[in-house]
Order: sequence, then structure tokens, then C-alpha cells
Amino acid sequence: MKLTSLENKNILKIIFIFIILIVPWSLADYTDDITPEKITSDLRFYQINTCEISFFEFLLNNFNVVYQDHYKIRFNDYSSIKCFGQITGIDQIGYVFYISIGTNTLVNLILQSSFWLLIFSFIKREKKYTIEIKKLLSIFLGCLLFCIIIYSEQRFYSEKIFLLDLTTYRAYIYIFFYLLYIGFFSKIILETRRKEIIYLLPFIYILVGLYSGFNIYFLSIFFVISGIEKMLDLPINKLLFSPVHLLILFWGYNATGEYHYLDPDKVRGLSNTVYNFLSTVSWAYFTMFLVIGITYFFIERMVGFNLKNFGDYFLISSTGIVVLGYLGSSIPFVNFFNYYLFGLTKFGTDNQ
Repeated sequence: MKLTSLENKNILKIIFIFIILIVPWSLADYTDDITPEKITSDLRFYQINTCEISFFEFLLNNFNVVYQDHYKIRFNDYSSIKCFGQITGIDQIGYVFYISIGTNTLVNLILQSSFWLLIFSFIKREKKYTIEIKKLLSIFLGCLLFCIIIYSEQRFYSEKIFLLDLTTYRAYIYIFFYLLYIGFFSKIILETRRKEIIYLLPFIYILVGLYSGFNIYFLSIFFVISGIEKMLDLPINKLLFSPVHLLILFWGYNATGEYHYLDPDKVRGLSNTVYNFLSTVSWAYFTMFLVIGITYFFIERMVGFNLKNFGDYFLISSTGIVVLGYLGSSIPFVNFFNYYLFGLTKFGTDNQ
């Protein structure tokens, strides 16, 4: 039976999803003489051979790590790209073993975004995306705003982004192009799924969309860019001379300085970590654009809204939360990937 063009595209998407799920965690030099050892209280082997054994290679020789709850698999976001998906160390505290997996904050941006964009792309497309100057400008300005936020929060990001000097402009050129990729393709995919996508709102309880190592949500990039696009529709005099700008600048002027620092922890993603002028002003504009983008997004999609369908998706998402939550509390491997793939703010509980 001959497959349609849509079915071929969906098969290709599924292949890419499996690549994201398997390949990054399997990369290692399989030609060397280093083979994973069984975990015991003597952890010298893993302390010496860091970044030499891939995560899946390690699991093949320590399959009990997958399901026994006295093993905790944790990310080490401050790793080089070479160490991505490899064992960077194992520690023992009491009877619990903490297994550190190397990840890289910038690589996380690409991998997590690609996974989420592929998932959203399965929703039926309603229209083609038209590239306009205003849309491109909004994407550019949105990515620039996120770069300014990262620059203003160097204290937080300097511990997350491996060997990237955040005091130089070159670092932000790299970050800008990473964000440009996310902003451009999120606009193409989410903008063209106009009506159906609103029914997936309950799944935000599962797919939270927080980048590992970042203080940014995936959907906030899309909504901020959309908010900027709506603002660009205003007449130039209202856009430039609104009293809102004076209020934001006054608020930023009264910011106290670098010593007022917030460790975001479980509120990471929508929290300003430092109270200085630049961060206060940039987060104020971020919040304004975010609210505008969300408001117009839902106003445009509420036409013909079916409450029963929306309720059905709530039931499906709540079932997913229970199933994934229980599996994550019972199986360390599932807990690990729940956190990464769904972009959670904290690791799931291990209390069954």
C-alpha cells in the first residue's frame, strides 16, 4: 500500500524523535578498552574514567539502575559538548548512588526544542506560514530581548553555560542564533496550528517546557515573539511614547543592585534572579510581551471553542500525570527522562 505524503512526513518525524531519544545518550568511543564496571561502593573506576562511557552503554552493564530506587540519575549541565550523554561521575551518600550524566546547556536548547517542535508538528496544519518583514523583525527583537536577559543574569548563567565567557559579545552571538532557530521554527509550527492547538492546553501540566540549565520556558519564547509582533501593529507614536516605558524605566532605576540575588530553584523559568536595572527593565518588557502574546493567541482561537473536547483532553492529561508520575517515582530511568523530555522545574518525587 502506497503511503501518502503526510504519512511519510510523520514517519520521518518519528525517526527524528527516536534519534533524539537514543543517539545523544549513546555516543562514546566503543573502540577503546574501557568497559563499564558494575556499581559497588568502590567508585574509583568512574571517578577516573569521566566522559568515557555513554549513559546507555553504562545501563547495559548496570541494568538494575533502570528500576532500583536507591539509584538517582542526575544532570550535569555544566559539561562540554564532548561529555554530553556520558557518565561524569558517581557518588555514594549512605545507601543511595547519585549518577551524574553530562549535558550541555546550549545543546539542551537544540535537543529539547527539536523534540517539542516535532511533537507539536503532529497537530494538523490549518494554513501555510507566510514570511513577512514584521514577523522576522519580531523574531529578531524577541531573541535579542532574551539575550539581554541572559546578559543581565550573568551570575545565574555563568554556572550553567560551559566555558562561555558571558562578558564578551561573541558569546551572545552564539546564544542568539540558538534562540533564532527556536523562535523561527516555533512560529512556523505553532502559528499554523490555529484552532486545534488550544485543546492541548491541559498537557502543559505534563510538557512544562523548561530548558535544563536555563531560566527560560520553550513556550515563553513563542509568546514573547507573538507579543512583540502585536505591538508592532501599533502606530509609531503610541509604540514609542507610551507612558508604560516611563513606568518600566522608573522601576528599573530604583533597582538596588547585584547583591540582591534569587536562587530560582523550583520557580525557575519565570523569575528574575537579580535585582539590577537591566534585568528589571528586560524582565518587565518580557512580562508585558508575554501577556500580550498569550492573550491574543487565545482570543484568536476561541472561535468555535468546544468545552466538552477541552474537558476530554483534561482527563487524558490527568491520566498521563498519574501514570508518568507513578512510573517516575518507581523507576529512576523514567524519572530522569521525565525531567529532561518534559522540561520539569524539579525532578519528580520518588515517594510512591
